[in-house]
Amino acid sequence: MFGLERAGLLPGLATAAGWGAWWFAASLVLMTVAHDAYFYWTHRLIHDRRLFRRFHRRHHRSNDPSPFTAYSFDLSEAAANALFVPLWMIIVPTAWQVLGLFILHQIARNTIEHCGYEIMPARRNGRPLIDWITTPTHHDIHHAEAGWNYGLYFTWWDRLMGTEHPKYHARYAAAARPSTPPAPAALKAAAMVVE
Repeated sequence: MFGLERAGLLPGLATAAGWGAWWFAASLVLMTVAHDAYFYWTHRLIHDRRLFRRFHRRHHRSNDPSPFTAYSFDLSEAAANALFVPLWMIIVPTAWQVLGLFILHQIARNTIEHCGYEIMPARRNGRPLIDWITTPTHHDIHHAEAGWNYGLYFTWWDRLMGTEHPKYHARYAAAARPSTPPAPAALKAAAMVVE
């Protein structure tokens, strides 16, 4: 990235600084949403059986993920994932500080998704408190049954494209701790679906 800056390929750094605080916040949100879309489609692509062994097999050797799984990539997958940042920085005026916050967010979320323990709070009915954000259970299902749940930060693409596992909410309800005590009927229904 610093080499791109020295080569004059990142003129957006100065532009972003001139656009002020509103663009700082907007560019961080836009970068996160764009990265989620990029990740969904590249992730789904490398699950194609013709590409899987070369790009993504190492990551899926962990059927029961841990934080150490989060960045266990084949070199080709690492390159495909890393390509997003320079492309974004060349195309969209973005401050270095935004890039730093984006990378911190990416590392934190990727580690949480691979923690192997559901830490996202649930509503009383057993559904995720913020249902459009991916959870560790969402990604655990992906590692256990690789044809589902490709999303990184958000569940939008999986829902739109029909790739969210049909039993995700039931499995989440069985694994999550509700932010308020669950209704007995919700617990019984979740247990029946998981069985």
